[in-house]
Amino acid sequence: MDENKEKELLEDGVKEIDTLSEQEKDEVSEILENLKKTKSDSETQPVTDWDGLAQVGGTDDEIVAETAAEESAESENAEADEEDISDVSEDELCISCGKRKRYTELDEDYLYCKVCREKMKKTPMNIWGILSLLATIVAAFIAIVWCGYGFSVAVPVIKGDSYMKDGNFRSALTCYQEALSMADSFNQTSTTGQADFDAGRKTYAKVVDAYYNLGGLVSAQDYLTYLEEMNALSSPRYSEANEYKKVLDSFADTCKSIQTEYQSLFMELSYAQGKKDISDIKKPLAEIEKLKADSKYDKYAVAYMQSYLCQFVENAEDAQVKYLLELKEGGKSYETIWAPQVCMVYLEQGKFDEVEKICNDIIKASPESVEFYQYLMKIQIKKNNPEKALEIYDKAEKTVDEIYYSTEPLTMPYTLLTEKAVCHALLGDKEKALSAIEESFLLNVDVHSANVYALLHYEYHVKGTKPSEKDGEKVYDSKDNGYDIVMSLFESNSIAVNEDVKAAMEGKKTLKEVFVDGEAYLQ
Repeated sequence: MDENKEKELLEDGVKEIDTLSEQEKDEVSEILENLKKTKSDSETQPVTDWDGLAQVGGTDDEIVAETAAEESAESENAEADEEDISDVSEDELCISCGKRKRYTELDEDYLYCKVCREKMKKTPMNIWGILSLLATIVAAFIAIVWCGYGFSVAVPVIKGDSYMKDGNFRSALTCYQEALSMADSFNQTSTTGQADFDAGRKTYAKVVDAYYNLGGLVSAQDYLTYLEEMNALSSPRYSEANEYKKVLDSFADTCKSIQTEYQSLFMELSYAQGKKDISDIKKPLAEIEKLKADSKYDKYAVAYMQSYLCQFVENAEDAQVKYLLELKEGGKSYETIWAPQVCMVYLEQGKFDEVEKICNDIIKASPESVEFYQYLMKIQIKKNNPEKALEIYDKAEKTVDEIYYSTEPLTMPYTLLTEKAVCHALLGDKEKALSAIEESFLLNVDVHSANVYALLHYEYHVKGTKPSEKDGEKVYDSKDNGYDIVMSLFESNSIAVNEDVKAAMEGKKTLKEVFVDGEAYLQ
């Protein structure tokens, strides 16, 4: 039996063992069909990446067609996904197409719909887009420059306002001038050749106000002129500056009118200086006095011209002080006109208490009015107390150190440096005396400082030396020619050397007799 079975198997082959159900057979058949289909498709279709951004194996036309189809499909799908907008308010619609609801799922404040959002994402950069980008960059650069300029100008102005509030008028003045200087600096670097930057008219008005509080309204003339040229003074915003301008104009017009009327008298007194007495000008003084009642004239300017007339004659000091003190009633703006002249007259008369009162009152009201320390120094010099005079100088120097300066180095008023030189000369300190008078001479020069300069250079450089020859002329002071320079200055300006200084050069007076016993103010 076993042999028969083996024979049967050898003859017919191995029969298929069927253990799958009908359902499993159907599933296997389906899988085989899908595999065949996939293989067939891979032979004819290009391979694509899953982002749809790059294709391999397709032609350009095929790629363009496929891209267009995809975009169309996306648009159709997006539109198909849209909700019914019949009940949607206008504020909820896309601001671009106005047909679809905004894509609030992305952002509750988003302004566009989903379709418009996709279109914007695919918008290519064209020439107008590039130009817009460049314009934005340029605008941003200009904005940065203007912001930098505005910051540079605004900071010193804010500082100045703070100083003004605290009564530090000179510091405030330097702050405002720093802002104006900054604007000028920007304009110098401007490529347009025009004044593109401006510190603002209000800054000019602040400068004028600072000068007024310092008692130097005359110094503000240029700033007032600028405001006038800009037609700013007609604005109510600049009413205060306009009032200052009216004061200056009225003062100047009155002085010019009186000078013109009495021109011949002024010339006569100028040529006969020192030869006429107060009695010789009583009549013109009385005539000028009547102008004070006329509204066309500035009464303070009238008083000033009367004091000016008194300077040409002898024994008129009391009358001169009387007229100058009338200016004091006009307020702060006349302070630098009357105060220095009154102090000098009082010094010559030996009225030291009056000088100290004037100077201390001014310094108390305006601590930065350091120039008035010079009269306090002169008092101590006249009392032969150069050490105390130098202590006053030290106080002034500390005050100057506290004053805000922007770019210029801290410097003392040249008048105080001149008095410092006198003090060191009286103490016998040659080097310090020459150093101080040189510094004073470099900053500024007036008749007083020039006389001190000439005397000290003669005393320390010329005295006892022989002159050298230069272009056929005798040249003294071979060390630095300081003496020759100042003497030439006197000659070119037709100014006579002070009698005390001349006497010292001739060996008739000592430095003490010149500075202590001589005139308080070397003329």
